[in-house]
Amino acid sequence: MADVVAARDAYLDARKLVAQRRLELGHAIRTARLQEIEQGVIAKELGLTREQIRRYQTEYERELARLQRRAASGDIFEDVRETA
Repeated sequence: MADVVAARDAYLDARKLVAQRRLELGHAIRTARLQEIEQGVIAKELGLTREQIRRYQTEYERELARLQRRAASGDIFEDVRETA
């Protein structure tokens, strides 16, 4: 049974890492877009569609807005309560 728990924990850790990396990609795309690099250029370089580029950027911007709202409200313990 310990193997099952360890495998599940490794899987959950991997999902968190993927989510973090997706946000980092979204941030890099947003930065490129602020430098006026077109979605099509980014998409071609990464082998993705413009829609995928838009989604990565939007996901990052939504998370950024969520964190900014949380910081503005002073609720630094929001994530702790959500997982408790």
